[in-house]
Amino acid sequence: PAATAVRKIVPRLPGSCTQFTGSKTVIIGDMLELGEESVTEHQKIWELAQSLNLDEIITVGSIFKQLNPSEKSFKNTDELIEYLKQNPIKNKNILLKGSRGIALEKVIEFL
Repeated sequence: PAATAVRKIVPRLPGSCTQFTGSKTVIIGDMLELGEESVTEHQKIWELAQSLNLDEIITVGSIFKQLNPSEKSFKNTDELIEYLKQNPIKNKNILLKGSRGIALEKVIEFL
């Protein structure tokens, strides 16, 4: 399941990037296939990401937008792309993770 995959990958980011220079950023998108557990699982992932020593957390999707009050929360991938065009991410190690339906792969060319 998506939530399990995110819980396994995200905690490894701070430690696994020690050999890289630059800051650590995670871009996480909504997990669309969770059904009734959706809000609860998104809350767990949001809290996990906040507890880690990450320099930046960017969220994409309507559920994460409800949980993330910052200006780094976007309703959809297109909004994130528009943001990245004006605010390029430089010198960072970035993890992208989200449901296929969020289409985070569209963001790659703007990183």
